[in-house]
Amino acid sequence: MDIKEIEEIYRYSYNKYDDLYNYFLYKCDFNILYTRLSIGFITYRIRDFTHFEEIKKKENVQYPKEVKSYSRIGKPGQVWFYISDDLNATYAEMLPIWLKNKRYGETFYTVVSIWQVREPIKVLIIPEFTNTNAICKVLNFEPYKEHIDFWKHVVRRFSENSVDNENVYEFTSAFANSLITKSKIEGQDIKGIFYPSVQMLEKSNLALLPSVVDTDEIALIRLAKIEYQKSRILNNQGNPKYRPVGEYIYGYYDSDMDIINWD
Repeated sequence: MDIKEIEEIYRYSYNKYDDLYNYFLYKCDFNILYTRLSIGFITYRIRDFTHFEEIKKKENVQYPKEVKSYSRIGKPGQVWFYISDDLNATYAEMLPIWLKNKRYGETFYTVVSIWQVREPIKVLIIPEFTNTNAICKVLNFEPYKEHIDFWKHVVRRFSENSVDNENVYEFTSAFANSLITKSKIEGQDIKGIFYPSVQMLEKSNLALLPSVVDTDEIALIRLAKIEYQKSRILNNQGNPKYRPVGEYIYGYYDSDMDIINWD
């Protein structure tokens, strides 16, 4: 596993995804770390909307219907359900998007959805050795420290956001898909990937297959919506503040009627 060679492919290849995928799959020899999400494990997802009335059913807050570009885990055409194990990390992940897409003074609506694991879900983990989340605290990372420089390099790429580096998703999705292929070769039934949060490296994000949502292996249990305004006042880092307008409105999902009810 030659980091210099990996970087040469990433910087100069005209077919970054395929070349990186093949390199990771055929020229990298490393162990894959697996774990299971236990029953009751709570995760969070946040998205912004133009109008509250758009949020009526589970499909309005779950995975997208189609994906035409590279994402953190997937290539074009691959749909993933992205969530986080930490509520603050969920908000933090949205900040670069709001910085780029929202105007100063603009108000917009956000919906936090809370999802609970109902059946054990086997996932693989991209090891970040300083992670403090509940899952990583109980895992043994020692076998992976043999290639610690390689894993640190991978984590650095996973910690970059696409606003600063528009090509980084080709790297991360190529690596993620190589892991998925390797796990299939090993006979593992993987339904998701844990990977470091871009904005809060000590926490994790999670990409799950849409099927775990469709089969209620992970279930929507609660929601909260609130309006935010992108302030013209900047913080000490030169970034805008986001202040709530009004109060949280809470909701729950009626799975029998496939309706989100708001308090």
